[in-house]
Amino acid sequence: MLGYAIKKKGQFKNVHFSVIHHPDNHDLEDTIGRYKNLLKENDLFESYTLRDFITASNAISDKDFNNWLSWYRELYLI
Repeated sequence: MLGYAIKKKGQFKNVHFSVIHHPDNHDLEDTIGRYKNLLKENDLFESYTLRDFITASNAISDKDFNNWLSWYRELYLI
């Protein structure tokens, strides 16, 4: 809803928003799907697992970010 509000206010031409969830939280998959179906412009919304996020983040070569990513992986057991 925040993404739509920002777009409506006119500060940005395009707005995309997403949710990241634990890959073992299968109960959330149905809820996310139903939420996306409620959206008027559901192509602006995506859902990713923490594993997707971590895999994509591995391409970033920044010491501080990589330290945070290691902490994040340990925190969520990914």
